[in-house]
Amino acid sequence: MIIVSHSMFWFMRLSVIIAFQKLHDVVPAPTHALHGYFLPPHDTPAGDWDPGQTVPGSRGNSHHSRYPDDDVLEQSVITTLLSGPLSGQDLLLVTDDYTQRLLDLDQVMEAAGASLTPVFLATQHSLLHTPRPAHHTKGTLLTALLLFHQDPTDFLLLLADNTNWNPSYLVLFCLNPNLNTTTVLSQPVVQRSHFILLLHPSVQAGRQHIYAYTSLPMQVSGRGRPLTKAPMGLWTQHNFHTRQSLFQPRFQNFGGYEVKVTSLCYDEPFLYFGGKYGCQGVNVDALHILSDKLGFKFSLIVPDTIAYAYKVNGTWKGLLGILKYEEKDLNINVLQPTPDRNSDFDYIYPTWETDFTFMLVRPPPLPQWRNILYPFSTLMWGLVFTLVLVVPSLLAYLLHRINGITDPIGIAIKIASGIVNQSVSIPSEVQDTWARVWLMFWWLSVYILSSVFTGNLVAVLTVPAFPTLINTVNELAATNLM
Repeated sequence: MIIVSHSMFWFMRLSVIIAFQKLHDVVPAPTHALHGYFLPPHDTPAGDWDPGQTVPGSRGNSHHSRYPDDDVLEQSVITTLLSGPLSGQDLLLVTDDYTQRLLDLDQVMEAAGASLTPVFLATQHSLLHTPRPAHHTKGTLLTALLLFHQDPTDFLLLLADNTNWNPSYLVLFCLNPNLNTTTVLSQPVVQRSHFILLLHPSVQAGRQHIYAYTSLPMQVSGRGRPLTKAPMGLWTQHNFHTRQSLFQPRFQNFGGYEVKVTSLCYDEPFLYFGGKYGCQGVNVDALHILSDKLGFKFSLIVPDTIAYAYKVNGTWKGLLGILKYEEKDLNINVLQPTPDRNSDFDYIYPTWETDFTFMLVRPPPLPQWRNILYPFSTLMWGLVFTLVLVVPSLLAYLLHRINGITDPIGIAIKIASGIVNQSVSIPSEVQDTWARVWLMFWWLSVYILSSVFTGNLVAVLTVPAFPTLINTVNELAATNLM
């Protein structure tokens, strides 16, 4: 009989719901005529301005061409990043078609090589269609640097289908001052990254400057709009010389955001019926503590379904189906991680867990009459019997052929009796030196075998022998118990 104690994990789950449409790979022709944009006025609230917008009173309708110095500035910023704050960790460098013609990537690679920074080069097309190792597309040790001049929205929508794309550090470097990068930052695939840095050029009075931004989607500006694009200041090597200055925490405060929680109340003591939300327990208490600490509100919805999670033809049903398709944010039930769930949902670290335990009824001792066989294994017994049959018989045969003894069978039996420590007299026919050396090694061998057998037999008779116990999952799978 097997008793299995199931492992329980408490995970709060964040659903990343990404819907995308297959888009045609259309690359617009690059343009060299760019509009000039300026810094926002001092009274413009942070997050409400974008370089793609024209500031009132500015020369927003004037046209400027890319100056050679613009490319030099962007090239300088990239090499400074690779040789400075981004050095020492894996870097994935992704470019679009225009950027490859605009920048000197050889110089970029030289800067990375001088700082011993491992760089993996990719184009937008190759990143979408070429399989890559997981450590090239996600992880806490990976920084992804996306260089683009053309609008990357189509590329990002297609990239959203890649569940392995989740670099902890993401740098977006827009080389086009005319591009509205707020829409780029608002893409769900961009928001997957824990840390985000956007570098965006702005042209003022014929001179180009580069400004740094991050994304704080859970906070709002003075006008009540989400801070999808939050300014960090003018790019200078002094202001952004460390990794900490580049990547600022994005979720220290949720700014009163309402988190929609859906859970079943069947996981005592973590969740059970009762309380203000219809559900109470340890998990709800923990959610209250987190909401006070991180500055968010939450609403708890208890669905009518009693099914936790299962898939039908690739579609989630039950509780996780509600989480994925009905625009809910969080689940705080006790749910075990599986490959299917890992591919479609995010887990936090477990706050409580137990292990799987297999318990078997202890078998009775083996029969006592078999104790005489237990000192040796089956293979060892086979070798002993082979030794007893072959060695004495071969010696008796040789004596019969060489010395002409008349009773080889009797000689073989006397020699074999040494295995049970029986004293025998050597016949007068066995006088040759080679035969006596043969007998010397034989009796030495049988003496060792009989001593080992006697010692093991005493141990077996002292402690009862049991069948071989199952100690690993592989051993359990090899039996017929399951």
